Amino acid sequence: MAFAVAAPPRLRITSGSRALPWSRPGYAVTGTPPSALSVPRPCRAAVRVTMASSPLPLPSPPAAPKSVVGANPIFAQTMLRIADPTRSAPFYTDILGMSLLTTLEFPDLKFSLYFYGYPPADEEPAPPASAPQADRAAWLWARPYPTVELTHNWGTEDPASGFGGYDNGNDAESGGRGYGHLGVIVDDPVATVGAMEAAGVKVTRPASPFQDVGVLGFVADPDGYLVEIIRRERPATAAEGTSGGASPPSTGLVGPDPVLAQTMLRVRDPGASVAFYRRLGLTYLTSLSFDSFSLHFLGAPPAEPPVDAAGSDDRPTRASWLWAFRTPTVELTHNHGTETDPEFGGYHNGNSEPRGFGHLGFIVSDVGAAVEALRAAGHKVVREAGPFADAGVIAFVADPDGYLVELIQREGGEGEPYAKPI
Repeated sequence: MAFAVAAPPRLRITSGSRALPWSRPGYAVTGTPPSALSVPRPCRAAVRVTMASSPLPLPSPPAAPKSVVGANPIFAQTMLRIADPTRSAPFYTDILGMSLLTTLEFPDLKFSLYFYGYPPADEEPAPPASAPQADRAAWLWARPYPTVELTHNWGTEDPASGFGGYDNGNDAESGGRGYGHLGVIVDDPVATVGAMEAAGVKVTRPASPFQDVGVLGFVADPDGYLVEIIRRERPATAAEGTSGGASPPSTGLVGPDPVLAQTMLRVRDPGASVAFYRRLGLTYLTSLSFDSFSLHFLGAPPAEPPVDAAGSDDRPTRASWLWAFRTPTVELTHNHGTETDPEFGGYHNGNSEPRGFGHLGFIVSDVGAAVEALRAAGHKVVREAGPFADAGVIAFVADPDGYLVELIQREGGEGEPYAKPI
């Protein structure tokens, strides 16, 4: 049995043909879950839904957790470790059509960071490589859009080093299962994946329909990290993009208007995970539920998602709306039953062997205050707020599954919530 969780304005639980409204604003939950209902803590009711024709009345839940990180947090980066930046660069630029935005170098620690993304056409250029690193970092921490942060630990590119590569997060046998993939929305994934394969890119799933939620395929970057290529199901409306300069045409193999749309993480308990990411300022957008797993999407769009699309009882309608979305999302994958299975050992966060995925990054206005608020909410602080070399003020916290989240001090004004310009 599949269930679907959608955004406000109200919560109803369907059991058979009857629906019970919750009078308070909250989530709209439709369908019948496979076991206990999972909704974001602390608005999670200890309720088991059955197929009885007359279910018991349900109490009103407490309010959903609110953001503790200030106005307009930015889902800014997904960090992946790479063996050789000279091999990764052509994939992210020539294949995915991204731009190398800037780099940060840490000679004392023997690593470098390379930031890729889809910048707007009218963006002010980054300070040159000859500029002080503090200036380049300050420019980077004022960007409103998502980036891929590639971390190169010096020496891994040398075949003589004996380095065996990084784990892509999808192999249960390696012990590294946790992180899943990046997602890029394009106009024609069949043509895109075909062109990538012709260019020598490894295709792990040819582009084709996946059940009733659209056309998608998977390719692998030079380190084996997966990238999902998803078909845009409809043109975005003007309200779904931000104002200002249009996006420049892509120079890669992904067509004219690619959107860096998602980072997927597997989670044990979606209620706990959704509550955490709501505290980071994300909005619960919608879900796609299948027989054995469910996908929960969160982001920080310029406007609330429309209930008639994001909250539709029709899964293809939700997917069609989602695949036109122009704001980056965190995609939380819940394999049903993990939240109650005492034998389940949890997911791997990628920061011990086998290493690979590193962290998500959020830009916020006050790192110190955000850390204290998250600590007060019971979340683990891994690194206290403070300067890191000459790259600004950062901190690290852990989500309920142990994935690391970097909090980065914003440079400049708070701006507005981001959607890729049309």
